[in-house]
Amino acid sequence: MARPRVFVSSTFYDLKQVRAELERFIREMGYDPVLNERGSIPYGSDDALETYCYQEVNLCDIVIAVVGGRYGSASVLQDASISQVELKTAHKLHKQVYVFVERHVLAEYQTYQLNRDSEVIKYRHVDNIKVFRFLDELALLPSNNTTHQFELASDITAFLREQWAGLFQRLLQVQANDGQLRAATSIESSAKTLDELVRYLVDRQEDEFIDRVVLANHPVFARMRSIFGVGHPLTFHSLDELRSLLRAYGYHTVDADFWGVPDSSDYVFRRNTKGGNELVLRVSCKLFDAEGRIRTLGPGEWTDEMVVRSSESPPPDDDIPF
Repeated sequence: MARPRVFVSSTFYDLKQVRAELERFIREMGYDPVLNERGSIPYGSDDALETYCYQEVNLCDIVIAVVGGRYGSASVLQDASISQVELKTAHKLHKQVYVFVERHVLAEYQTYQLNRDSEVIKYRHVDNIKVFRFLDELALLPSNNTTHQFELASDITAFLREQWAGLFQRLLQVQANDGQLRAATSIESSAKTLDELVRYLVDRQEDEFIDRVVLANHPVFARMRSIFGVGHPLTFHSLDELRSLLRAYGYHTVDADFWGVPDSSDYVFRRNTKGGNELVLRVSCKLFDAEGRIRTLGPGEWTDEMVVRSSESPPPDDDIPF
């Protein structure tokens, strides 16, 4: 399995312990550390040795730059140190870069900023004023140029642990968003296809076919399945088919006025239960046309109140006319 490669850039002798701690931490995280002193960089014979360092930066995913008080080995290709050119290369290649500056160096850098034109000030924590000038260059970069202070290697590893956890979370979020986008795109495409189909059928005056498609997805069927607690289809296309369906479930049709129900806008069906109560199912007359066929509803017409089931006690015997 491919693992992220992490390039550690810094001077060596003054930051030897920090580099060793970073190597250990990177391995513990399951990534591949790339350090010059470990032989991680293959050198050839055709170019200057430092060129192969810059080529290796291109093959890495993350670059950790640690800035201490030593300027380090000067580059033969640019007016900078090799570690500085490594960092410049990473920026040019748009790598994920983390820059850490030793605490005393960063504190003295503030003094340099106040006295940058002075030629007489000697600085205690850097061996070359070019270290500060390089920090100036970093500050002028438009992005990916934040610097972080450290005193111990543990300061760096703690920061990186949080950062890499955040990158992983962001990756998961991006993948989730991509999935939602693909789903939305698929729905949009399906809706467009359906719209084109409807337009085609309308143009060909296939009204009967369109009605069949719409009726197959009539909300009353889902409502009936919910009421009866079944997963299999419950469909009907007329009032007579509904009566036949309900008879199979033990319901019989009654006159709403018979039970003193004033609302004649519903068809009423009843079923006796073992407990003596009766289940009453009311189906709105608005679901059917004058010929008893189920209607295609317009937008906003359907409500769950159009099909309602309740449990009721039957009226006393002396209220039943003979």
